[in-house]
Amino acid sequence: MVRRGSLTFILVFILAFLMTACGSTAKGEVELGFNPYQGAAMLEVPATFKSEMDISLKSIKESRYEAYKTGDEINKVKSYYADSFKKNGWEDKTSEMTAKSQGITALPGSFAMLFQKGNEAAAILAFSGEQAKGMGFDGVGAGDTFFLVLKGKR
Repeated sequence: MVRRGSLTFILVFILAFLMTACGSTAKGEVELGFNPYQGAAMLEVPATFKSEMDISLKSIKESRYEAYKTGDEINKVKSYYADSFKKNGWEDKTSEMTAKSQGITALPGSFAMLFQKGNEAAAILAFSGEQAKGMGFDGVGAGDTFFLVLKGKR
């Protein structure tokens, strides 16, 4: 199993790279033009993870991120966001991610997607609840799907 610190470092690096490639956290502030995944529960972001994220995303204008969990299969979450972004005029930029930024997908049962609309960029990163627990998120079961929703401007 990957150690907590190393998994957090890898995730923060990937998130910062994703958002910088396209271009302050508060609950409920990630506005994408459509509803969050139905039935997902918003999670409190652990202080250590939050401070790492805030430092990594400092150069991204108006950056926002939220963490969620659901008991649904990861592919259902992925399908929902892929369809919702497309229906709301976001361009899928996932294929433009470099091999380094696709590292999140090397984790079993995970995915990363990147979208752009004008000067706004959004990313969805999802993986198992077990991996989220390893990063310090409470209230996530090993069988849950954990995902982060990020948005910023370049």
